[in-house]
Amino acid sequence: MMNDTGITMPGLETVLFADDLRENLLSVGRLTDAGSTVVFNACGVKIYKNRGLRVVGNEIHYEARDSQGLYPLSLRHHQLCKRRARNLKKCVRT
Repeated sequence: MMNDTGITMPGLETVLFADDLRENLLSVGRLTDAGSTVVFNACGVKIYKNRGLRVVGNEIHYEARDSQGLYPLSLRHHQLCKRRARNLKKCVRT
């Protein structure tokens, strides 16, 4: 599979097309298993080949993939409630 600029995307050799979807869905796990690094930010997403990749900045969270290959994000509920409470009058447990 190639992106819109003609670059081959490793890890996407087998894809499924769903005509009814307006946007493409992507498996981040497949990309990373194939040797890519995926970076999300406020502007969008970038996919890098791991060769020679350097990440600059302060790491604020790390968590390993789980046994099913998913990327969990474990946060303490009360910390989230405190942050949300500044903008919300009521915090509901999820």
